[in-house]
Amino acid sequence: MAITISGENNNDRITAQDGVIDTISGFNISGIITASSFTGDLTGDVTGNVTGNINNSTLLLQTGSTERVRITSDGKISTGALASPDGNLHVYSSSAGSVTAASDANELVLESAANVGMSFLTASNSLSRIKFGDSRQSNRGVIAYNHSDDAIIFHTVGSEKFRIASGGDLLIGRTTGLTDAKVSINCDAGESGIAVQLNTSTGTINLLQAYSSAGPNVASITVNPDATPDLMFNVWDGSSTAERLRIDSGGLTTLKNFNGTGLRLQGSGSDYQGMQLQVTDASASQTRNVFIDAVNETGAAVANQIGEIQADGGSNWHWSTQPPGNRTDRRVEALRITSAGRVGINESTPLGKLHVKSSDSGANVGASADELVLESSANTGMTILSGTTSEGAINFGDTGDNNIGKIVYTHNGNYMYFKTSDIERLRIDSNGQVFVGDVPSSGQGILNLKPGSGDDTYLKFRRAADFNASFDGTAIDSRNSANSANKDLLVRFNKLALLAGGIEKVRILSNGKVGIGYDSPVTNLDVRGSSDSSITIGLTNGTKYGNFSCDSSATYLYAYNGNDIIFSTNSGNSFNRKMTIKNDGKIAFNNSGTVNATYQFDYSPATGGLIVTTDASFTGNSTAIQFRTAPSTVSGSITLTNNGTTTAYVTSSDYRLKENAVAISDGITRLKTLKPYRFNFKSVPDKTVDGFFAHEVIAVPEAIVGDKDEVDSNNNPVYQSMDYAKITPLLTAALQEAITEIETLKTKVAALEGS
Repeated sequence: MAITISGENNNDRITAQDGVIDTISGFNISGIITASSFTGDLTGDVTGNVTGNINNSTLLLQTGSTERVRITSDGKISTGALASPDGNLHVYSSSAGSVTAASDANELVLESAANVGMSFLTASNSLSRIKFGDSRQSNRGVIAYNHSDDAIIFHTVGSEKFRIASGGDLLIGRTTGLTDAKVSINCDAGESGIAVQLNTSTGTINLLQAYSSAGPNVASITVNPDATPDLMFNVWDGSSTAERLRIDSGGLTTLKNFNGTGLRLQGSGSDYQGMQLQVTDASASQTRNVFIDAVNETGAAVANQIGEIQADGGSNWHWSTQPPGNRTDRRVEALRITSAGRVGINESTPLGKLHVKSSDSGANVGASADELVLESSANTGMTILSGTTSEGAINFGDTGDNNIGKIVYTHNGNYMYFKTSDIERLRIDSNGQVFVGDVPSSGQGILNLKPGSGDDTYLKFRRAADFNASFDGTAIDSRNSANSANKDLLVRFNKLALLAGGIEKVRILSNGKVGIGYDSPVTNLDVRGSSDSSITIGLTNGTKYGNFSCDSSATYLYAYNGNDIIFSTNSGNSFNRKMTIKNDGKIAFNNSGTVNATYQFDYSPATGGLIVTTDASFTGNSTAIQFRTAPSTVSGSITLTNNGTTTAYVTSSDYRLKENAVAISDGITRLKTLKPYRFNFKSVPDKTVDGFFAHEVIAVPEAIVGDKDEVDSNNNPVYQSMDYAKITPLLTAALQEAITEIETLKTKVAALEGS
């Protein structure tokens, strides 16, 4: 074999005469070995880069003339002579067919025509793990096999959530299983251990099934998911699984096909319906007893026959119970139904149709009221229990109406009412307020009286001697006639007087004038007292209609000239306006002249104007003043920000309020039309400022309020104003255009310098 080292077309080559380099050994190579085709063994020390090109794109690594590893030009690696790897690392045994790896899960691909898998080998006391990490946590999710206890563990959010124990037990939210349970679940408050979603509204669905080793469904819990779902419990009867217990949507529980004696609930055909208490082998002349026994958890009797139901030869039924603590075969009769149909509870000889007795009172009962008898030697009573949205009622009926009279407690509103002739006459509400007649919609008092048609008085009080005598009014009096000086309320046809301690305090005259502390009122409301405090309402002079005063140097409230309400403070009879409510709805503070706005504040520079103060503990941002164009549409606000240390004056700018948006492309052009000046306002000649003339800002017309040279109806000037913030978008657009031009120039300059 001859080896040739040559250079051709600027490419270095090592070639063999027979085309194959069998062995090169015993020398060191430094640098880069490039081969368009290479076959044979390369031994020795190789440093630097070893590259091989197939069409200048792929590196193949072979052993025994067989390709073992391939690295493609895009950095993908495959094993097993796979020409086009699906992922970054593709371990290939044999073709799985036309299937390819998904593009979102191709970092590692394992492929084989038969079974495929991956092994984690470690010591018997160690862990094998697959971890899922992100920017928050390197082990955000984990699948681990613990070789110490042979359990598979699943973590989410960095902590264990699910475990498969060595015996096959499933643990959810737990690390140890519950006793004798294949599935153990920990639940927090409000969670369900197992929730089943039924994807149908008809038919019967098994929620839980139990199978024997032979395979058939020996027991199951099923549900019928219709509009009124039933829950059913089924048990194997030797040939099929039959329903034994059902709970319907109303809570009715039904046991089916129970053929023993003692207790039978719904059967079929000729079987009894409801519940049957049955004793076998009892003749008609014998006493029939049904016993109820108490047993402990193991089934051993604790106290036999603590309860008894007995039917005697006289057709009387007896219900007996054993007294508490008694463990002998001795029972006390608790209920008796006599052959006459009377029922006695703790009473063997009922005095009425139903006689409930706690203890002997020694009293008898009249035959005309013996339907229900409640007896006790102490207090006695009756309780009617209802739902929180229902009523408890006692009805009085006759042949014409089954509830012509009624006493009702309504739990929904917590009030009691009384009816006669099927009409509500009296009500007591939850606040203790009493209503006789209708219940008023407003202005309710403790006692509310509405007379019937034709009644001339709500409430009448008379002495016994005067009851049938002529009387010219109504007197409410806690005293007798001998102590008439202490009457508290006196009503006459020509006046009404209220007295306290025998001294008249209030009088209402027949002309409607009311005097408080004064029996000859001269105004509609005339308040007199020993101090200067008073309230007078009425026409007192030609310039004011009302006056509230506290003393001779008082705070006054005037209704001025029938137009404005004026709040003022001053002494004597003059006043100084502090707040005025105009008849057109405008409100002015510290203003006695023309009011030009809905709210107008006139203030002294020394004292300041409007102050908006937040709570001392205020943090974050808070809107102090908000502007709306409709009750629910906010157009702007003045907002306290940074815990109240700064103020933001904002206007609405949400994209959802805008449309037809077009980028500003002529920012510099429009900006050039602006004419900034240095000037002073005429009212402040010694202070120079920067700004614009409003009528010249044609580039941003929305920043201007008002028209040039505008005057009002009196030829007074109406000055233009300007919102300088409205120029910000134009300035930003012009600056962006300038930046773009600068960057373009810098790029051109850099290119020229590079050349």
